[in-house]
Amino acid sequence: MTIPRQVLAYHVVVEGSFHFSVGDAEGILEQHLAKAVDVFFFPDNREHVLTSGPGLSPVVGEDLILPLTEAGLAQIKHGGGGAKNTIQSSPACLARRPCGPV
Repeated sequence: MTIPRQVLAYHVVVEGSFHFSVGDAEGILEQHLAKAVDVFFFPDNREHVLTSGPGLSPVVGEDLILPLTEAGLAQIKHGGGGAKNTIQSSPACLARRPCGPV
């Protein structure tokens, strides 16, 4: 999947906690712990990995997206029975002209 660089990706942690990793300009991963009320941004919409613990094998989130709800929201429900985590995510367009659908 091509990642548009004019989009700012962000996540708001509503409930629970999890680890996330992101690569920097040299490709080195930074690891962080996110917990309820944290908000984190990816200014250049770089790829990132969310896990319930370090060292777990990632899955492609795009493959987990459920059909839109009646309100038009996309959802992902995934896990192996651990603690519940709730995240609200959204892209925001940074271009001066319309970005089109994301």
